[in-house]
Amino acid sequence: MAEYIAASAILHCADGWSYLGRAISCLLKGDPHRVVHLAYYAELRAALSLLACEGIGVFVRRHCIINGSGTARILPAQMQTHAAAWSYLKYWSTLRRSGDLFSSVIAPSGVPLSSWFESVGGADAVVRPKAKQWFGQWSMDLSLFAEDRDARNESSYRPDGIPGSWYISPTDALSLATGLWEACDPTSGSLFDGIDRHILRMTTESSFTGTHGVPSHA
Repeated sequence: MAEYIAASAILHCADGWSYLGRAISCLLKGDPHRVVHLAYYAELRAALSLLACEGIGVFVRRHCIINGSGTARILPAQMQTHAAAWSYLKYWSTLRRSGDLFSSVIAPSGVPLSSWFESVGGADAVVRPKAKQWFGQWSMDLSLFAEDRDARNESSYRPDGIPGSWYISPTDALSLATGLWEACDPTSGSLFDGIDRHILRMTTESSFTGTHGVPSHA
C-alpha cells in the first residue's frame, strides 16, 4: 500500500495536468461545461497528489495513512473521495509541515519564500499563517462540492444546446487561456516564477498590513 500511494503521487499529478490541458482545449473550443468538469478534476487530482506525498491515500470510502514505519493504517471515517480529500487537506494545512513545504516550494527567482522574510521572522511569523489560509482558499472547490454538486452535475450530465445555455465569448476564453499559459511558463530560476512572484507580493502586502495595521496600498 505504501508503494502504491508513493507511485500515485506522481501519477495523480500527471493526470491532473492532463485534465487541465484538456480543460483549456475545451475553453478554446467554446465548451465551458466541459471546462468546469475537467478543471474540477484537475484540482481534485492535484489535492490527491499532494496528500499522497504526505502519506495519505484517498480512495473510495476507505482511506489510509502510512505511518513512520511504512505501515498502512485504515482511517475510521468513511467518506466519498471528494469529501475525504477536502477534509484531510484542511487538517493537513493546520500542521507545521504544510507551512514548511509551502515556504520551501514557493521560490521567487529561485529563492525560497521563507528566505525573503528572514528579517521579520521568516516562515514561523509570516509564511505559515498565510499558507494555512491559502490552502483553504485554493481548495475551496473541494470544500464546496456538496453544496455545488447540482451545478457540477448540470455541466457533467445535462445536454447542451438548450436556450440560455452557458456561453463564454472567444475574447474572454482566449484571455483566460493566455493567462493560464503565462502563469505556468517556467523561467531559468523557477518552474512557476509568475505564480511565485504573485505569492511573494501577496505575502509582502499581508505582512505589511499585519505590522502597520493599514493596507499596503494606503
